[in-house]
Amino acid sequence: MKLTVVGSSSAAIVTAGYAASNAPEGWDVALLAGSEIQDIPHYADGLVPEQVLALEVSATISGSDLFVLVGTANDLPVTVVKHADIIGGRPVLVAPGSFGGAFRVRNALRMAGVENPNISETTGFIAGGRVSEGRCTVTSVKRNLPVAGFSDELSAKAMESFLPCFPTLVASDLVTTSLSNTNNVLHPPVVIANATAMDKGKSFTFYDEGLSQATENLLLAVDRERLRIVQECQGETLTLREWMLRFYADQGMAGRSINECLRSFSGFQGSLSPSTLDTRYLTEDIPFGFVPLERLAARLRLPHDAISAVRVLSETFIGRVMETDEECIEDFLAYVHQRQADSVLA
Repeated sequence: MKLTVVGSSSAAIVTAGYAASNAPEGWDVALLAGSEIQDIPHYADGLVPEQVLALEVSATISGSDLFVLVGTANDLPVTVVKHADIIGGRPVLVAPGSFGGAFRVRNALRMAGVENPNISETTGFIAGGRVSEGRCTVTSVKRNLPVAGFSDELSAKAMESFLPCFPTLVASDLVTTSLSNTNNVLHPPVVIANATAMDKGKSFTFYDEGLSQATENLLLAVDRERLRIVQECQGETLTLREWMLRFYADQGMAGRSINECLRSFSGFQGSLSPSTLDTRYLTEDIPFGFVPLERLAARLRLPHDAISAVRVLSETFIGRVMETDEECIEDFLAYVHQRQADSVLA
């Protein structure tokens, strides 16, 4: 069995390293970064990029049984189309999916003439870590991380496929995976609260100096509105704080507030702020986090003042409108309506 992680970011390298550290005997893990393929040795403490062997793309990827896509939501369709003929109908895990990652991958493959129902997504990055001095070090792992496909049966198949390399996954639904990404919820409000400092290029610790009671108030307001949407769509209704503790409590996170939780976690300590407002904390988390939440709230006639305020301020600050994938919103609502109809008949 061979699993290939597709992505060139440090998050992709960490994901590949974590997969390799868990891979059962007889499994191989590879990293596709750009056009280069690297086989990942089974290093328990991470991978050593200088020691991996670069192979021909066609020779390596053609033998892959499973794919994990780790990249930005903005680049996801391009990445999928680029490798559509190789991915084919094989199981694909989008980690993270942000809003509707599984739908977006399915639609991109369809545009390339490939039909693949075996696509699933996670609520966030599977593992965190750093890559320096030739070594990848995994510093945190999300426990009980939701993963979901287009049905309960396909979610179970995704678990069967990916659990050997990612043992902290738990089966869930696409409402939960799409609407409970903690990064999507956290990043924009904290950026808004620190906009002047970031616009001036000032550096600060994002999850410590960037936090205040006002920031917490904004996060709580956004999260209350998000929870109403999740509840209406019948997903898992955990607060932002509850999600973080579910992921990281066994790794030292604790606190009665969002701020306390963020400050207590060693995996976030020292994380510096972006040096500009034109950052993925807005350019990705608004179109694939806040805009879908706002659209869904409007369609469901639910309050969304705080969500809309963050979206409007973000677009004003960077000087452009950030659109989302409207087809994906329709696909998501169709999924929700089908699940609701199935629950009535059950």
